[in-house]
Amino acid sequence: MEFMDNFKRFKVSSLAHVINEDVRNREFRYAHETIDKSIEHWKDEVNYELLCNEAQIMTELMTSDEVFDS
Repeated sequence: MEFMDNFKRFKVSSLAHVINEDVRNREFRYAHETIDKSIEHWKDEVNYELLCNEAQIMTELMTSDEVFDS
């Protein structure tokens, strides 16, 4: 079981790296799509901490129950 846990952690850290790179490159739409498709991973605090500050804010807004009107 430990191997599978390590493998999953590696996949999540790789995904976080891609999201963080998209944010750094100002590719916010791509970051948003990737976060949206993998939202369940970011609800885990250990995984969430892998995201950069901007990606964490995006995740918080996407998982918020609040609806924002412009």
